[in-house]
Amino acid sequence: MDFTVFHMFEYITQIILLITAVSVDSFAASLAYGIKKVEIPLSSLFILSAISGGTLAASMCAGSFLCGLIPAALTKSLGAILLFGLGLFKLFDRSCDDQAQRANRNNDKLLTPAEAASLGIALSLDSIAAGLGVGFPLYALLAATAGSFFVSIAAILLGSYLGRKIACRSCKNFCWFGGVLLILLALCKLF
Repeated sequence: MDFTVFHMFEYITQIILLITAVSVDSFAASLAYGIKKVEIPLSSLFILSAISGGTLAASMCAGSFLCGLIPAALTKSLGAILLFGLGLFKLFDRSCDDQAQRANRNNDKLLTPAEAASLGIALSLDSIAAGLGVGFPLYALLAATAGSFFVSIAAILLGSYLGRKIACRSCKNFCWFGGVLLILLALCKLF
């Protein structure tokens, strides 16, 4: 296999893992909203997705900048440690539903744009750490940012839809899945 094709495949795999990992919280929160029959209007959907994509882009830019200042081997190791630690934290994190509950402060069964912004910020905290840890080149950064925006929209819509269909309390916590994906991404960085 050609060296460039191999690296392209490696970046694509890492981008898919990263986008999926940072979108799991959005899916879990929207699933909780669907279970509670809370509407997510289009404006709130775009705010949540824009915050997710924007936060990931900013942190990946910072991570790429740091890669230029720190030796490549050290950057790779630090990124893998950061992603692995975040993955372990997410494995045991059960706050997705709590964040969704806190965001809909007025309990009006509608996620307003202001509530969507506060939820988007809360859900994007792991995107900051994950973006810093990956250190992608510019073309991969653009693909990850665009992918994050669209996958976030799909995750929110799917979570809300499934939540309405399932409507059971035992099906709402998928935070651990994002942790598994971040740990896989950390292992990809090491090898």
